[in-house]
Amino acid sequence: MRSLIRTISVGEPCLIIGEAGSGKTTLANRAIDELEDKSCCLAQYIGSSKQTLTRIAEGFHIPTSEPKYNSKGEETGERKLTAEDLRQEILDNARTSWILFCDDADLWPSSLRLWLCQLIAKGACVVLLSKVNLRKDIFLKAIAIELLPPTEEQLRLIMANEAVALNLPHSPRTLSQLQSRVGTNLALARKVVREASLGLNEEVVEHTQYLDVSPFLMAVLSGVAVVRFLGLGLGNRSLYLIGGISMCLVFMIRYFAQGVSQRREVRGR
Repeated sequence: MRSLIRTISVGEPCLIIGEAGSGKTTLANRAIDELEDKSCCLAQYIGSSKQTLTRIAEGFHIPTSEPKYNSKGEETGERKLTAEDLRQEILDNARTSWILFCDDADLWPSSLRLWLCQLIAKGACVVLLSKVNLRKDIFLKAIAIELLPPTEEQLRLIMANEAVALNLPHSPRTLSQLQSRVGTNLALARKVVREASLGLNEEVVEHTQYLDVSPFLMAVLSGVAVVRFLGLGLGNRSLYLIGGISMCLVFMIRYFAQGVSQRREVRGR
């Protein structure tokens, strides 16, 4: 958190890297609460550049429409700004006090990411929240900060707060049992508590997962092939026959195992 605030305070673009559910958005919201003297906006790409730009404009209190006039010059209503209009309008109104947090920045289209570079040139500060560092366009300009995995105490606190919010009775023992299922993922920590509040406190067993023995069978098949070629090369009929029969057996086992797996998948459906 301190590294993020320090980077923002000097106006440098910043890249926060962390896996899904690691707390990037939570960190951004905490930063927004601390940066009261700044104008902040948290935006996420939702499949449409225009909708994303509209969200950014609204976050910085920029009008997203303009008056519409008839041939006589009389105002007849309003016209929604196009995506290109919104890009230019936001750039024209950009301030050095602006901080734009871009959630899931790795999913933003390149056209928007290049536009963010223009926004930085206008003096605004941009913070990217991303699962990966794409190492291109605006990602190359941003100072990268990788989120550290949360400690057990932090996970336990998140789970306890979620349990309190859901009026779910909890004890250190209960939280410890649930924590064993979340690893280091903050979003998963909240999820297991919500599941427990619904009575879904048992781990889900995936019955369609099987041990793939194909690599082992292929290794055995390769070994048998070597034996067969040795028999052929040395003129040893017994070794040649043993190798051939063993190859047939390996193929039989492989196809039998494949057939059993397919029948189980059909039953699972």
